[in-house]
Amino acid sequence: MGEGTPKSQGGGSSGGTGEGFSAVKAPSISLPKGGGAIKGIGEKFTANPVTGTGSMTVPIATSPGRSGFGPQLSLSYDSGAGNGPFGLGWHLSILSITRKTDKGIPRYLDAEESDVFILSGAEDLVPVLNADVRRWSVTRIVNGVTYRIHRYRPRIEGLFARIERWINEADPTECFWRSISKDNITTWYGRSEESRIFDPDNPNHIFSWLICESHDDKGNVMVYSYKRENQDGVDSGKANERNRKWTVRYEGSNRYLKSIRYGNKTPYFPVIETNKPLPNPRSIDNDDLNAACAQATQCRRV
Repeated sequence: MGEGTPKSQGGGSSGGTGEGFSAVKAPSISLPKGGGAIKGIGEKFTANPVTGTGSMTVPIATSPGRSGFGPQLSLSYDSGAGNGPFGLGWHLSILSITRKTDKGIPRYLDAEESDVFILSGAEDLVPVLNADVRRWSVTRIVNGVTYRIHRYRPRIEGLFARIERWINEADPTECFWRSISKDNITTWYGRSEESRIFDPDNPNHIFSWLICESHDDKGNVMVYSYKRENQDGVDSGKANERNRKWTVRYEGSNRYLKSIRYGNKTPYFPVIETNKPLPNPRSIDNDDLNAACAQATQCRRV
């Protein structure tokens, strides 16, 4: 082959089969660049090694309020739990104080502390004792109503919150709870009748106190409202509905979360009236300590 003859660009004879060309490849699918990502909704499934039950929690996204103040909701599943408004084993996680039923039915003898109270189904509450090893209590008058207040704390301390049970001395059926967290967030449980689950034949037998109001020291507030159980959609002709006690006075004891209102524009700073006059404050001009500081000579540290 002469020097002027051009060489084959394929490096050899192709034989008409196309071996000199690259193979066709399918395009690969990749995630877009930027803030997008593929991930789960945050659920985690765990198993209890003692009972063998499985549990899972699915968080519910809500828009936060001012300073991040807003409801923290989630759907929780437990294979050992009963039926609920969201299906078998499912329930909505909301704050509440309930009587413990693991070791027996409630006796409702609150004067004798016959029952154990549970905060949000997690920790037992024990009464706070005074120096005389008696149950701590104090009387407080609010809006002309006298309340007997008892303090409680978790059996295993970790909240560092003040937990109080308020009882109307004139009407024991008016019983509710208040907690003040270490972040100065005040939460009321069962302050309204619609947020209490009680025996309709004996209103003194209150089984559960649901959260009804929560506010912080920045003016943010959340208000929870509940709907009472009724017989709407219940077929009384079915065999499984024959034992229901439907009367005019009694429709149902259970309560279901209806709405949560938060994100208020006007700051909310409640004041609990105690009908107690404030002490006469001393004037700063007549304060002896203030006068002494004004006459003091400033010295330099040696």
